[in-house]
Amino acid sequence: ALAFSVQARATDLHGEWRTKYFVEQSSFSIDERDAWWLAYDTVQMIDRELRDAHGLMRDHGLDVFQSTSVMGAGSPESFARYVTPKDWEPVDVAPKIGNVNKIIEMLGGEKLYGDHPEYALRELLQNAVDAVHAQRALGKLANDGGEVLVEIERVDDDHYRLSVSDDGVGMTKYVMTNVLLDFGNSLWRSDEVRHHLPGLASTNFVATGRFGIGFYSVLMLGEKVSVISTPSVVGSAHQRRTHKLEFGTGLSGRPTLSEITHEYKSGTRISIDLNAITLQRLLLFKSRRELSLHSFSSSTPKSVSSSDAAQSVNWVHLSHAVLKLLPMSDVRIKVRIDSETRSIAEPCDWQHIEDKEFGKRLFRRFSNEQKFFAIHDKNGKCAGRLNISWSYDAILSLSINGVLCGERSGFVGALSAFEPKDAARSDASVTLERECWEEWAKVVLDQQRDNLRASELTTLNALLPTEDPQVYERDDLLFNAEGLCELLSDEGGLKLHIGDVEYSPNADNFKEADFDDYFQLDSDVILCPKASRIPDLWASFNLTPTDYLEKLRAALDARSIPYEYVTRGDLVGTVLKEDVERSVHIFRLAAK
Repeated sequence: ALAFSVQARATDLHGEWRTKYFVEQSSFSIDERDAWWLAYDTVQMIDRELRDAHGLMRDHGLDVFQSTSVMGAGSPESFARYVTPKDWEPVDVAPKIGNVNKIIEMLGGEKLYGDHPEYALRELLQNAVDAVHAQRALGKLANDGGEVLVEIERVDDDHYRLSVSDDGVGMTKYVMTNVLLDFGNSLWRSDEVRHHLPGLASTNFVATGRFGIGFYSVLMLGEKVSVISTPSVVGSAHQRRTHKLEFGTGLSGRPTLSEITHEYKSGTRISIDLNAITLQRLLLFKSRRELSLHSFSSSTPKSVSSSDAAQSVNWVHLSHAVLKLLPMSDVRIKVRIDSETRSIAEPCDWQHIEDKEFGKRLFRRFSNEQKFFAIHDKNGKCAGRLNISWSYDAILSLSINGVLCGERSGFVGALSAFEPKDAARSDASVTLERECWEEWAKVVLDQQRDNLRASELTTLNALLPTEDPQVYERDDLLFNAEGLCELLSDEGGLKLHIGDVEYSPNADNFKEADFDDYFQLDSDVILCPKASRIPDLWASFNLTPTDYLEKLRAALDARSIPYEYVTRGDLVGTVLKEDVERSVHIFRLAAK
């Protein structure tokens, strides 16, 4: 039990604040140190309350208490003079950060996100989307209400202003100055959300923001930053005032807070001044010259192709930069260039727009032949649109609440996730049951079986092992295992090579360049795919990679076809009349 208590009594508003200590024992042993520290924390809490009350009374023109602090609350060493420890020394060794700005620079920008200025834009978009979602959860917007606006204004030839605005919950003065600027503290996950957004905690609102460090990433883009916000709270006009927070020189100077005149509408607008090179990298222009040719100014010189052409290119660049970061948004997204505004995405339209339009949101250079297939969770809700693909440029964008949070290989498209795995949001967790993936895979096979590559068919085969895809290739013809059984019966023999025939410096007497240019595969060689690749997203299913040599043997056994089998070195092709020999698997029809 705590062997120390503090009693405080105020006689009246204008009377004396009396603080008394009651010590039930003369000293605290090392085994009682937790009780000593609890007593110290309690005294510090009372001291803070007393000081806050003193300041509040002074601000309102009231007489203040005669007592302004609690003795011993200044430090553990000071408190130890009144409440004595025995055979141990109270030293406050709690973690401290001496150079806060240095920590923010190290963890809040390029050190965390790398050389990716677009991730700073993503953090702004994420905060805006979260604010709209919170406003919806509070019942102040319809389920599909609210919007996010991304704007670029030209300041001069070398500088631009990027702004991200929303009509979400906004921020009070306290949130702007104490929570937004508290590195590592997210409003959505703090106890303060109950006070500043009453009722939100009892809703099903789940924020994308987790770590409370995203705002400082904007300093990757520029040092001059302004935040204008009007809160959406039920309270006095004082609470609904609009405030502006300005950073003039990044972290090297102190920000300035001011109250501004603003037509009441809840929401936040964050603006950053950035140079042309940063904008070029952010919007993926190939060069600064390309950016200058496609000026954001409405006064584009007529000598540069045409104004309309230049503007259209800019809309493409800006729209893609935004939508790539919001591939599955359920919030209306708009962009504005030099006072002209366009809507580029409607709430949840990613579920039904054409494949071509959906693909352009993910890739600037998109193949019009690419198809995407919806995948649904166990409740029937659409969880993404994707296709199987092992192409080197294929990317599956993972999304939390519509915001990009990582990428995976083995697929192309976008898929919902629910929990980021790191602060940089380079990966996230996906929990779709195997049955959901199987239903999706069946649709993919049914609708485009003939258009899939062997590597993609074999991957689907691992998920659907009863399938018998045409993945064996001979002389530009494709066969499945059943087809090879018939071929063996008709021709009496099969020669299989596992995987593509590749150059071997130990076995070949010619140059690799000659092999690449002149290798010709013998027409009787069947290329058998290697064991199927399993995407990371299916790791929890414990799938067994399909062995296609064994799959052929199983098919022969199932049909009771007698055969002889041997592995040996044999000719598989030629390079400039030079024979190419590799290890092959020979099947020969045996006499019954």
